Amino acid sequence: MKRPVRIVLWSGATVLAVGLSLWLLLIWNAFRGADSTVETRELSAGELSQSLRHLNPDIRVVAGFEAASYGGWHGDGGSLAIFHVEPSGTGELIAGLKRFHEEKRKEWPDDYDYEWSEASRPDLSSLEHLIPESFQPGPGVYVIGRARNGNHTISIGRENGYVCFASSRS
Repeated sequence: MKRPVRIVLWSGATVLAVGLSLWLLLIWNAFRGADSTVETRELSAGELSQSLRHLNPDIRVVAGFEAASYGGWHGDGGSLAIFHVEPSGTGELIAGLKRFHEEKRKEWPDDYDYEWSEASRPDLSSLEHLIPESFQPGPGVYVIGRARNGNHTISIGRENGYVCFASSRS
């Protein structure tokens, strides 16, 4: 082969190899969750006594848990706060939550625009691996509030007093 053809072939092969290597590195980085951070903790007694009081001062929170997972290629992840409350107060909690969102919607219409429905179990699949067994949702009927922008979900178990605020960022 002539010299100019060899130069073109070697240059093309080098560019192709570098491009393929960078693409494989990008995929590997995305799958291993580079720079991801996971934080979990149970709430202290002081935090529990103040939790959810802005929604209804009579709510008695028995236990609480927080988890967050951030990082990855795009800084994606999510967070959740789970509370166990006295089941007898869930009706008042739901009413207080809806009132709270109505007031906040006046100020921030995109952030507090929720659609409410009922389901047999909340969907926590993206963060379920972070939740300890004692804070996993049990069977029952859940009132689910989903933000129309898709970033936030609220799940409240009517019979079991399970309350979960979940956020996802992608």
